[in-house]
Amino acid sequence: MYAIFKTGGKQYKVQAGDVLRVEKLGAEAGKQITFDTVLAISNDKELKTGTPYLDAATVTANVLSEGKADKIIVFKYKAKKDYRKKSGHRQPYTEIEIESFELDGAVVAKKEKKAAKKPAKKTDETDPAEAEAAAEDKTASEVTATEPAVADDAKTKKTAEPVAEEAVTAEEKPKAKKKPAAKKPAEEKAETSAEESTEEKPKAKRKPAAKKSADEKDAAPAQEAADAEEKPKPKKKPAAKKPAEEKAEAPAAETEKPVVETEAETAE
Repeated sequence: MYAIFKTGGKQYKVQAGDVLRVEKLGAEAGKQITFDTVLAISNDKELKTGTPYLDAATVTANVLSEGKADKIIVFKYKAKKDYRKKSGHRQPYTEIEIESFELDGAVVAKKEKKAAKKPAKKTDETDPAEAEAAAEDKTASEVTATEPAVADDAKTKKTAEPVAEEAVTAEEKPKAKKKPAAKKPAEEKAETSAEESTEEKPKAKRKPAAKKSADEKDAAPAQEAADAEEKPKPKKKPAAKKPAEEKAEAPAAETEKPVVETEAETAE
């Protein structure tokens, strides 16, 4: 069973016993309020809806407290306009608990009341016979618990005595000195070779270079001059003529031809 009602511009679907927060109503805590703007009510058999509200339908609730919701940040921003605006907001609310909802004067649903638990009564009076029996049981259990403990103490004493004697005898005996381990032949050879290498060896003297004779010194430049004469000098290749020089030579050749013809004619 549920009901749908409207308050503060919002619609809420509730059942009996629900706790919810609605827009601030301005009511004191502990006060009972009724909502008559009921849109629909449903029971186990059918659903009744209004147009838009049901007539003679109400939802009753108890005001628990009033307060403010968590803070939110409101930030306004416009690009390329140097506009920034920041502010905070805490929305006020009223916390209510749905008590019941009615239709045509008949209660459709109602909050179930929880039965208060009764504290258990403490009984200080006890029977003397029961108290004596409990005391006897405690003493018997204490006796049984101490007997094995005594036996354990006797065992530990017996085992502790021979251990102490062994410790005393161990302290009286002098400790045997350890002999140095015999060196292996490989290690002895390495030591002897190291000693021999440390000894200074005489440095070998360098022999002076043989001096050249005077005849050899005089013959050296003469030989170099003869070798230079024997080598043929490389021939220089004629430089390639440029096109401008070729053109200049062509008209000169043409002018020389008629001169040759005239000489031949004169000879005849």
